[in-house]
Amino acid sequence: MEADGNVVSIGIVQEQHPDRARLFLQWKQIDWPVMVDSMNLLGVRAVPLTIFIDEDGIVQSTRARPTDLDDFLLTTTTRNEFGDLIQTAPPVRQAATQILPMPDESDPITAWRDYGDALIRWGTSDHLASAADAYAYVLESYPESAPTLFRAGVAYRMMYDAFGGPDDFATAVDYWTRALAHNPNQYIWRRRIQQYGPRLDKPYPFYNWVQTAQDEIRRRGDFPIQLDATLTGAELAGPLRGNEQQSDAQQMDAEPDPQGMIIRDDGEPLVNVRTVAVPDTTLDREEQAGGPPKARAYRVFITLTPDQQKDAWWNNEAGGLALWLEPPPGYEIDQQLHTLQGPSNAEVSREARIIECEIRPIKTDGVPQLLPPTTEMYAYALYYICEHRDGVCNYMRQDFEIMIDHGPFRKDP
Repeated sequence: MEADGNVVSIGIVQEQHPDRARLFLQWKQIDWPVMVDSMNLLGVRAVPLTIFIDEDGIVQSTRARPTDLDDFLLTTTTRNEFGDLIQTAPPVRQAATQILPMPDESDPITAWRDYGDALIRWGTSDHLASAADAYAYVLESYPESAPTLFRAGVAYRMMYDAFGGPDDFATAVDYWTRALAHNPNQYIWRRRIQQYGPRLDKPYPFYNWVQTAQDEIRRRGDFPIQLDATLTGAELAGPLRGNEQQSDAQQMDAEPDPQGMIIRDDGEPLVNVRTVAVPDTTLDREEQAGGPPKARAYRVFITLTPDQQKDAWWNNEAGGLALWLEPPPGYEIDQQLHTLQGPSNAEVSREARIIECEIRPIKTDGVPQLLPPTTEMYAYALYYICEHRDGVCNYMRQDFEIMIDHGPFRKDP
């Protein structure tokens, strides 16, 4: 039917990173148009979803099945005696190359959310901060607007991918979890959190197909589409099931500096540390009913970056980075000692070094224990750092704490 020109297929993906969708299309050699709805403007709660739209732009079905196609092709649009459509599709308000004018304080709240949407859809990375500000303005009046919360999270994750802002990733996760708290049946939003979350909560590996796709595209003599954002370990990891949880947890490692002998990088440290703890998205009935919070699993991201204002550099000739983690009370950790080497082709460098780990609650009689609202996970990093590119280099230690929030997804702003 499509070959005969009777049907045109158009896809829409609910994807934070459009480049990954483009890579998938290149891999599978899909040549029909596919659009991206990163902000979930369609409001769909789950996929796949098939929508039938006729030649006049009238939506004939939003819950279509493949077996309904023949009947759809026989459908005719209702017209009046003059041949005009009785029902017409809503007009496109703005050309795709334009951005809505910035509202002022007298404009309705909907204008501010439309403005934020337009900045993300039609603007550049330089417009993302303004989009986030527009959503924040809406949330001042409507703090429980779940779609606005979700879109604000999308904007902040885009800012993190574009500029590497130290707190943007954590802010995105916070907005997404608050959105899901208001609509726990919204599986598009849930999947966005699970993309970066712990293995215990993953329905499937999100992007384990990427390496295979790139290899097969190269074997065809083509160049794979370049990904804008580096894949995280969480995005490649598969679900954690059954006995694997027990065998995978709490690997025994030797602590690298048990006596605390390494000189401290504190006060005004040469290395900046940022952490994000992404929770699993499960809520039991007691929590949903307002009961006490239960412990949940987390995927923790630790990012260490030399402070450029202090002209700090990693010393790659001397060695890499080691990170030691102590699980908080009531938790087990998949791996306590993590090591990471710098680029071998550079004596010094300034890249962000990201390490991921997972912590899971220790269950008593199969039930997670109740915990206080927040607790802290103790950690320290060991690294070779130079005060200037050609300056003095030292082996240093930085101690820090990672805040873990045990509460249910928050509904407050």
